[in-house]
Amino acid sequence: WSPRISGIGVRLAYGAPDSDKPQPSPDASLTPTLWSGSIDFDRGPLYLTAAYERHEDFQPLNTLLGVANATDGRDEAWKIGGSYAWGSLKVAAAFETLEYEASSLASQTVSALVGPGTRGVTYEVQNLYLAATYTTGPHVLALTYAYKSDDELNSSDIANSASQQVSVRWGYNFSKRTQVYAMATRINNDANAFQTFGVNPLGATVPLGLSSARGADPTGIGAGIVHSF
Repeated sequence: WSPRISGIGVRLAYGAPDSDKPQPSPDASLTPTLWSGSIDFDRGPLYLTAAYERHEDFQPLNTLLGVANATDGRDEAWKIGGSYAWGSLKVAAAFETLEYEASSLASQTVSALVGPGTRGVTYEVQNLYLAATYTTGPHVLALTYAYKSDDELNSSDIANSASQQVSVRWGYNFSKRTQVYAMATRINNDANAFQTFGVNPLGATVPLGLSSARGADPTGIGAGIVHSF
């Protein structure tokens, strides 16, 4: 991390290869590696940030496409975001693009989605996030909206695979360390989308585009208490 100068900070990270164990694939060993970096501006009510991360040989498409493993691969992400506060109201937005590449993939899912045989596959998706938080006395009200674009495989969209999510949350601060809250959320999936909750996900391991749960609209409610020690 760099020292913050005129509100600007820079962060860089590198993850060394954590394994060179040969994989049961046609090529030689894989060496998972990570690079990431970000720059942000934080001064007064305004916060802005941009970030990039790249992985080598993480094989993220294996589960998504029902493949045992790939010979090699790359995935990368770009994100920009910011927030601004007007007194008790704070608004925020973020946009990201995610791209995954893998070579020599072969499975029933790959054949159904991009054609028969062993193929290189590129998967890309964009996400947008909007949020607003309002604080009045001990009460904290929040509204968030998220949008996921249609999935793209080898430069071709999977039709009707976009999703939207809306969440509302109320919190009550008993102190600086303790808050009770209640929330509700709903995901609206298009006919070929199957986004679900990250906690205890339903059907998350079902291959992309072939999930029997595609088009479902999960809804959740929750309540709890947060205490910082």
